[in-house]
Amino acid sequence: MRNSLLFFLIIFVIADANAQAIQQHNSRSSSSFQNSSPTDRPGGPQNSGGFSRDTTKRLPTVASIPKVSPDSTIRVGLILPFEAQSSSDKLYSSMSDKEGAKNDNTGLREATTEALDFYEGLKYALNTSTSKLKISFYVFDSQNSDSLVQELVKDDSLKACDIIIGPTTPNQAKTVAAFCKKYKIINVQPFVASKSFSTENPYLVRFMPTIDAHLQKEYEMVIDSFSDANIIVYTTKRERDLSAARQLDTLFKSYNDINTHKLRYTFINSTDSTIPAPKRSLSTYILPKEQNVVLMTCYDEPVVNSQLRTIKENTIVFGMPTWIDAEQIRVDYLNKSEAYFTDNYYVDTSKSAVTDFVAGYIAAYNQKPSRYSYLGYDAMRYLSVIFDKYGKGFDKGFDNESYDGLGFSFHISPMIRSSKASGEPVINYYANTAMHLFQVSDYKVWLIK
Repeated sequence: MRNSLLFFLIIFVIADANAQAIQQHNSRSSSSFQNSSPTDRPGGPQNSGGFSRDTTKRLPTVASIPKVSPDSTIRVGLILPFEAQSSSDKLYSSMSDKEGAKNDNTGLREATTEALDFYEGLKYALNTSTSKLKISFYVFDSQNSDSLVQELVKDDSLKACDIIIGPTTPNQAKTVAAFCKKYKIINVQPFVASKSFSTENPYLVRFMPTIDAHLQKEYEMVIDSFSDANIIVYTTKRERDLSAARQLDTLFKSYNDINTHKLRYTFINSTDSTIPAPKRSLSTYILPKEQNVVLMTCYDEPVVNSQLRTIKENTIVFGMPTWIDAEQIRVDYLNKSEAYFTDNYYVDTSKSAVTDFVAGYIAAYNQKPSRYSYLGYDAMRYLSVIFDKYGKGFDKGFDNESYDGLGFSFHISPMIRSSKASGEPVINYYANTAMHLFQVSDYKVWLIK
């Protein structure tokens, strides 16, 4: 057990709602936070199976910082599942257990560890910032509870915020997004990619790209490198699979509508019983003497395994962003098919800025930064740029300022749709479109672009 686990502060409880909140101000604070966190694999996305990942866990120190005048402050609400009380119980139980201390296993939930890493990255960004802007933090522990978040949005402290970051689950994000829309508060969501609750909400800013950004990256790669190939969009009738396939179908049709060169592509719904069985088989459409490109919009891991097992030479596979972290998809199948996949996270360890960050982070927290540490750090650095340039009118900055960070980039654009009421174009939400494309080859993950 790391000595740093001895230092932490339970965030106090808001009455009845049972939500924890602390108010903090930071303007290049010198406060230190001694912690430990999951070790991430720099140089590419996290992965499982045949790709290594360290899952060490911990609870942080939180330092109290004096409040300042609201008139000179941008108020930032932060809603994350720290689960402070139960986490402290697990921490002290682990500390009193010699084997637990030896193994550095506190038993914290994955969501809690990710939240703590994000918070540490955010604080490190503030502590190393050259910005003179004053920021007041209102930090709330959602305890990973939908009902608690529903009570939390009734708290006056949230209504006083200029911007709210979080929460981390779709149901909670839906609640907070609706609250922010009602009170005209910018809601930044770095964790949730679901589009199901995004309806004409210009106050919602998605730092986590939606599936549309992933599909757009794959589409661009096909157009740039495989436009003469035999292209197959393969899906099932499951709504999540089919929705992604239809998006690719729309992109390919739009390309053919406006370009002289036409793509040769086939759309296959493998579980549509209204279609004869032979026409639902992927092998029917693979041309042995030509290059084939299969865009497989399937999330079900057994289905993916069964199809990847049959992939032969001259076939390129594009998969879903969840594949690389899948527990059941066999690594040898991914490697054999040299599958492409997308992720918005990438750390270039050859850059001096990255090595400096890692060294400074380790010195500050006695730990290596994880994926979520980078996310917190880059999110706060990006927000600081916008705050400094636009002040209280920072909402204008998202569509005008881009940021390429150490692990994450933010290229925010408005997503336009027709209004349900008037039919006029409206902003549905703002979304991050920054995305990387990777390929599995030689049992390694390679950045393509």
